[in-house]
Amino acid sequence: MAIEVYNSRHAVDSDARKDKGLGHPCRRSHLCTTAQHTLQQVFMYKKDWETLWAKYWPANNRTWKSSIGCEVFVVEKIWNTYLAKETKFEKIHLLWALYFLRQYPVGDVGHCVWKVSKPTYEKWIWKVLFHLDEHIDEIDFEERKRPRTPNSIFSNAFLCVDVTECTLEKPTNRYTRNMFYSGKSKAVTLKYEVAVSVDSGQICWVSECSPGTFHDATILQHQGLLDMIGEDEVLIADKAYVGYDMVYHPYKSPKTREQLEWNKMIGSIRVVNERAIRCFKLWNCLSHNWRHEICLHPIVFKVIAHIVHIMLEYSPLQKPNKWLSLVYFSDFTK
Repeated sequence: MAIEVYNSRHAVDSDARKDKGLGHPCRRSHLCTTAQHTLQQVFMYKKDWETLWAKYWPANNRTWKSSIGCEVFVVEKIWNTYLAKETKFEKIHLLWALYFLRQYPVGDVGHCVWKVSKPTYEKWIWKVLFHLDEHIDEIDFEERKRPRTPNSIFSNAFLCVDVTECTLEKPTNRYTRNMFYSGKSKAVTLKYEVAVSVDSGQICWVSECSPGTFHDATILQHQGLLDMIGEDEVLIADKAYVGYDMVYHPYKSPKTREQLEWNKMIGSIRVVNERAIRCFKLWNCLSHNWRHEICLHPIVFKVIAHIVHIMLEYSPLQKPNKWLSLVYFSDFTK
């Protein structure tokens, strides 16, 4: 009896929400129709990838995800969109490249795992990465704009911005070490600025690389993001961006109740950027010390950024944020 009552109430609530345009009340209701359709078609091509995978690894989803870094349908989309038309590439080459990005194996581990010679392994990895770097185009800056509540104090804030650092192996050249040394991380690093949609949590913009010596605010000033946003738009960022009129940031030393509430609001929105950057660092190429040429790192970062964008299309990070739809301080001005 209790189950029947629950089901009837659930059906009524669902119908009422659909009439109001709110969709189904489940946690995954924000998945787009395209993603749902794609998930239904997974088994049509999953068998081909599993057959190829089973030649080298145990055929289970856990091993696949831990070694490749993304789901089968993400790999299939990359293959069909950017590589399938090129006759020189094979599916195994894409798996080699993704394994390299996810695991970043040391020495001879990579080519031994895939049972090929080292020159062949490295040749096709970089051919795939160079091709994807030239052609992949998933990130769209215009995705940042979505309908907003007119009375929201964040109605003109579409992007949340932060900088992530990727460590490098310590160069032997002293000048190079000094140029890329980050005082914050106490290591030789490259910095990238990542802008994420406040509403969806989707990646909307990634900057070019900057040396670790650059401050976060300096990167924002010179990478061109301020020139790309509208005149009435503002960004949401952390305390490193204090001093910019176009940035909402928390107070360094909050003293009043209003300042504490302001910091709480900014923090609840900024968390989506931290979660997006965490998706980058799951790839060992970005979380471990980079052992290849420094000039190759921006290529790897760009490819991973677009792959993460595809992954977030099917598994979004952000749920509706109460601070974006409710006004707690209607007369509050920062």
